[in-house]
Amino acid sequence: MQITERLIGNDVVLRLQGKLTGLNAGDLLERAVDRIGRAGRRRIVLDLNEVSMIDAGGLASLAGACRASLRNPVTLTLAHVPKRIHTLIALARLTAILATFDSVEDALNDASSGGEPASSGVMHIGYTTAPRGASGQDRSDSRKTGSMATP
Repeated sequence: MQITERLIGNDVVLRLQGKLTGLNAGDLLERAVDRIGRAGRRRIVLDLNEVSMIDAGGLASLAGACRASLRNPVTLTLAHVPKRIHTLIALARLTAILATFDSVEDALNDASSGGEPASSGVMHIGYTTAPRGASGQDRSDSRKTGSMATP
């Protein structure tokens, strides 16, 4: 995987290219988000348009980038997410903590992030599912609950 960094105003766009696989990719991405956050930037857009493949290690790298953004604090969003990759990100439930946009421009123009982090505290996400019925069918409406706590 290759990462290209582009500064746009006070925001940073990281263009990821190639395969987002394995733990090495995650370490590289997490270090980049940490470094940018320590430099005082408050919004990072990950442009996934040229990501050709993602595996479990790649999903873990996105989660690591989220952790790095909370440590600094930085608003982290995704742009140009290919449909097949968006499906995996949604299945991993990362869409609960990572906003996705059709384009980098949409992500940069999003008023809700505005260059300010959504939270500088700890994010807690929990999932509850009711038990299956006698027929083996899931009778629950699996609910996702989430809350953000700020210090």
